Amino acid sequence: MNKENQETGKVITQGVVSRRNQDGTVILMKLDESNLFFKIDGIAAATWGEYENPVTLNALIEKYSAVYTENQDQLTRDLTAFHQELSRRGLIVSTTGAQTLQKTTGTPSPLKKVTPYCFGSIKEFNLEQIETEVLSESLYLDVFAGSDLRLKKDITPIANALDQVLQLDGVHFEWKNADAPQGLQAGLIAQQVAAAMPELVRKDSESGMLAVNYPKMTSYLVEAIKTLNTQVRTLEDRIKELECN
Repeated sequence: MNKENQETGKVITQGVVSRRNQDGTVILMKLDESNLFFKIDGIAAATWGEYENPVTLNALIEKYSAVYTENQDQLTRDLTAFHQELSRRGLIVSTTGAQTLQKTTGTPSPLKKVTPYCFGSIKEFNLEQIETEVLSESLYLDVFAGSDLRLKKDITPIANALDQVLQLDGVHFEWKNADAPQGLQAGLIAQQVAAAMPELVRKDSESGMLAVNYPKMTSYLVEAIKTLNTQVRTLEDRIKELECN
């Protein structure tokens, strides 16, 4: 999987294949230890897969379904245990006999021609420029994002970053969805981020749910810290001036 995968996309990092759609979304799938493709979650909180273009997903799944077929004898000697393991890992398996992906709303969404590939969920999300970021609650890697000056145009400073950051509340919370990561979580409220920094929020076309691009929040925090540093230095100079008088 080190070579370009022709019309279906390209390998963006070892074992990860991608396909960019015309709308800018990218499907990411990763090989596990058994050479089976499984989901890589995007920036949305849901643990189930989302999709916006079934035709695209069908093409990708059909192309790589041979990976499952080639390993089927080894992996399905105990089919029940195999499906239980897939379920435990958060991968979608069929419970009705129909091969489906499940939307974030919980509604089963049938896909065609996926019989050999009956266990994967797929997450689509925006992948800007040439990023190799993998965003997941359960997968943490050293990642790099394309940020070379030569890739960019119309560069302008982020203005009033501190004022925008101050509009946000850092909160503790727990997910309502039983399938989401359990226990105390920390994060932001997407609606607040959308009001202050709309370019950092994406709205799901089907569920209407909002998702925050947390890594890009760093650019706002950098400028906010610089503003605070300027204010502190100004106050320090003023204090020194008063002390001298």
